[in-house]
Amino acid sequence: NQKSSPISQRTTFVNLEDSVHYVGMNTCRSCHNDVYESFMETGMGRSFDHASREKSDAVFDEHALVYDKHKNFYYQPFFKDSILYIKEFRLEKGDTTFIRIEKIDYIVGSGQHTNSHIINFNGYIFQAPITYYTQDGKWDMAPGFKEGTLERFDRFLTSECLTCHNHYPTQVEGSINKFSKMPTGIECERCHGPGEIHVKEKLAGQLIDTSKYIDYSIVNPAHLERDLQLDICQRCHLQGVAILEDGKSFYDFKPGMKLSDVFNVFLPRYSNSHDKFIMASQADRLKKSPCFLQSQE
Repeated sequence: NQKSSPISQRTTFVNLEDSVHYVGMNTCRSCHNDVYESFMETGMGRSFDHASREKSDAVFDEHALVYDKHKNFYYQPFFKDSILYIKEFRLEKGDTTFIRIEKIDYIVGSGQHTNSHIINFNGYIFQAPITYYTQDGKWDMAPGFKEGTLERFDRFLTSECLTCHNHYPTQVEGSINKFSKMPTGIECERCHGPGEIHVKEKLAGQLIDTSKYIDYSIVNPAHLERDLQLDICQRCHLQGVAILEDGKSFYDFKPGMKLSDVFNVFLPRYSNSHDKFIMASQADRLKKSPCFLQSQE
């Protein structure tokens, strides 16, 4: 009788405790394959993967060449067999005076807006200096490289960046940008929380009629109040200066929590406009939209 069952009498989600483990998307897929197949076609499902022709949305033709006027380098992406490379070179009076070629390990971005490129140097993760801008149909310097920065292939990527564009990588203790395990894409548990309890209960036959009850073994964002729903989105779609609370890391937020319990985001405001936003501040833009404002009434 579900009405007298302890699991149907829960009133809070039980998968937010630190002791509850992530199970991985393949485990979720074993029962929710239709949802998995659909999700993998979304922007989030296509967020991060090994560099391949299938993953890349870029065009590799005579226009696939970028000039960095600040450092006087050219960058040319190219595939050789099935491997993606970026060649950096300098021309002096028509002669090539410098060449550096780096293998690209990962492509980040769904292709709806961009494909950026990541290099793995023995576990140390760096961003490559050029990006393909899908909507403009052209290669250019990667975001942040246009201001004449000096990183070239030395811009290291921290957990703050990688835990938004990807599922949680395993960071080597004491390192800023070394990871021992790198997933390939945002997974189900980023929006639903750790699935260990949910899986154990279902395998034990402890089922919930979700047409009558909320299954509190795993977060369904539809059953959260709006502020907590927004916090799930704002975990990655609110770009600004993120300040962690004492003792917290970017791995600590789970759906159903208040984002401010883990970190706060301080948003930039431009002197010439309060309606100008940086690229990944979709949540900030949403909050200023007529649809959002009218829904508060």
